[in-house]
Amino acid sequence: MSILEAVENLLNENYQPKRTIYLAFGHDEEIGGKKGAVLIAKLLKERNIQAEFVLDEGGTITDKVIKGVEKPVAVIGTSEKGYMSLELAVEDAGGHSSQPLKQTAIGILSQAITRLEENPLPGGIREVTADMFTKIAPEMDFQQKIFLANLWLFRPLVENQFAATPSGNATLRTTTAVTMFNSGVKDNILPNKATAVVNFRILPGDTIESVTEYVRRIVNNERVKISPFGENLWNPSPVSDVSSVNFLNIEKTIRQTFPETVVAPYLVLGGTDSRHFTEISPNIYRFIPIKMNAEDLRRAHGINERVSIETYSQAIGFYYNLIKNSES
Repeated sequence: MSILEAVENLLNENYQPKRTIYLAFGHDEEIGGKKGAVLIAKLLKERNIQAEFVLDEGGTITDKVIKGVEKPVAVIGTSEKGYMSLELAVEDAGGHSSQPLKQTAIGILSQAITRLEENPLPGGIREVTADMFTKIAPEMDFQQKIFLANLWLFRPLVENQFAATPSGNATLRTTTAVTMFNSGVKDNILPNKATAVVNFRILPGDTIESVTEYVRRIVNNERVKISPFGENLWNPSPVSDVSSVNFLNIEKTIRQTFPETVVAPYLVLGGTDSRHFTEISPNIYRFIPIKMNAEDLRRAHGINERVSIETYSQAIGFYYNLIKNSES
């Protein structure tokens, strides 16, 4: 709505852009974007249109959310994680519970799941997260500044501290989440099949193939059959350049609209429609100009989700300024 209001304000001023500006609104982002953004990107490609940059949702302006930084921090997503779910299945002869086998299908599968949870994929401070630390380090207190400015020495300590929280850990590695487990029909019958679904959010640098191979290696049990689950799977998006004129233009517009705000790149942990536009532009950024504190973040997709009138007004101003700033 703020994008549309910004454009209407410009039209009321008889503003004539030098560049062509496309407003692309999909209706099915939450279920993969296959009938929205996918078809929009396909049409643009068929028309041989290359965008200078694409701006989608993703990061926000966080207020006192990043520990050690007092100023608001605007995080611009320069990449987003990939997505894949695998089904693990064990088939067995079954039988009566009065004469159980040494290990049932449930036991075998549980052992495999435990191995996955106890052996998370290796990770660390990679490209996007390292760029974020570089940007926010000067704004942190002295001790944290020393740690982040000298990752060559303190990298293990910083990574351990960051991995201590679910959100911090998710920025460091491909995450493993067991989301479904099914087996058994009656309390006195040994199940002849047990299945589980494990969801992975894939860190840039990892791939669908490398994560699948890692799972096979960790499970290391031929009785556990591993196969893709569902239709939704994609690799991490390419990492967009933080030194490009487009990133710098977004940064300029943020500072113009929200003075005293620190701007940093960031890895989007969820999925957005922007991943469908990678063939349209190499410069894809994910940011909405909405201020959010810790309480606001908890409301996202939850009870009483909202933005303030002041923040909404500022969002209109951001898009108004961005369109004008993009002319140069």
